[in-house]
Amino acid sequence: MNEEIEILKAIYCRSNEIVYDDSSQIITYNAYDDNLQCIGFLTNIYMNNMIIVESNVLTRDELKQLRMHACLTTTLYDLFTTLKSAYDELITKRMKTLVSVEEYASSSFLMKIDHMRSPNIYIKHLYQWTNELNITGRILVIPHRIYILIEGKHENLKKFIVKLKSETVDIDSRGRPCKERLLSQIVELNKHPSNFINFEKIEFNNQNELISYLIKFQYEKLSDYITKS
Repeated sequence: MNEEIEILKAIYCRSNEIVYDDSSQIITYNAYDDNLQCIGFLTNIYMNNMIIVESNVLTRDELKQLRMHACLTTTLYDLFTTLKSAYDELITKRMKTLVSVEEYASSSFLMKIDHMRSPNIYIKHLYQWTNELNITGRILVIPHRIYILIEGKHENLKKFIVKLKSETVDIDSRGRPCKERLLSQIVELNKHPSNFINFEKIEFNNQNELISYLIKFQYEKLSDYITKS
């Protein structure tokens, strides 16, 4: 047993990763989680081969699933490897679920503005705000109409609109900095997944081209609003 423990300590060589208590003859494996930078779970193995698995990271259901793998069929190394692999799968599954929920919880806003007197200045501000607030979307331009489509976390979209209405974004007819006074919010789509990976300006020759583009990116619900605006 001592020889096996020394081999395990050579493999799991982090501080206190493998701990052996001579008096109780209990072997403890503290499995580190590099992503969470903590001990993901610990395993105690007793002389009668009873195995106890505990974790402050996993939920009750996740821990129950991990314990299903706690069976000493061959070596301690195989046991630890099996448990660590099962733990990593549980954490990966959890993260995928969180990402999925976050994407589904995002929203979209379509707004219409009257004009950009200085497009370079105006768009510069839009790029700055969307970058700060982690917002994606498009500036959609067709003859005589300009739309701003933004997507992201609902609270960040609200902050973007506040900035657009309260901070200088363009210049007036005298060349002085001015705020957006002619903004109209056409539609809000709650729980709509983000479909763009960045924020950029796209120009179209006509309304039909714009609508086709929106349908391509799963924004067919906006077609009626574009037609009526």
